[in-house]
Amino acid sequence: MRAMYDRTDRAARTETTVLVRGESGTGRKLIARAIHDNSARCDKPFVKVDSAALRESLVENELFGHVRGAYTGAEPADVRLVCATHRALEGAPGFRQDLYYRVRVVEIVLPPLRERGHDDLDRLVDHLLFEAARRHGRPGLTLAPAPSSRRTSWSCPSRRAARASSPPAPPIPPR
Repeated sequence: MRAMYDRTDRAARTETTVLVRGESGTGRKLIARAIHDNSARCDKPFVKVDSAALRESLVENELFGHVRGAYTGAEPADVRLVCATHRALEGAPGFRQDLYYRVRVVEIVLPPLRERGHDDLDRLVDHLLFEAARRHGRPGLTLAPAPSSRRTSWSCPSRRAARASSPPAPPIPPR
């Protein structure tokens, strides 16, 4: 984790494009935000764009180039891209490889939660409790000792493995 934090800190001090990769729940958005907040652009807007919600042609056209003359008189934008995904993009069918190499100037790969130590999990839980307390005006929220001790002894299976080993959900009864 220390190497990932160091890489995040170094990326924040540059103006280069960054690709943050990791499974769901690993903190991709937090790392992207940390890069912005610790960069020279921290006083500028941080705009999140969910490219999955946009048409493919619009994403390519707006962010990575267009037909010459299509936007005559348009103002060039001074932006920095910090891209975050849970997918392996290198060699992915349907993903332009030239685009992959443009967004992956610096790559930060977040390890899955199941591979992280309990100290990292404790920091994550503390952060989530702090955010929940702040949002709901309840300072000082903590976990009781029992959930804390259970958390340190629990082995985190992947979601896929957990789904495969659990019985199917019962059908929803008709109304």
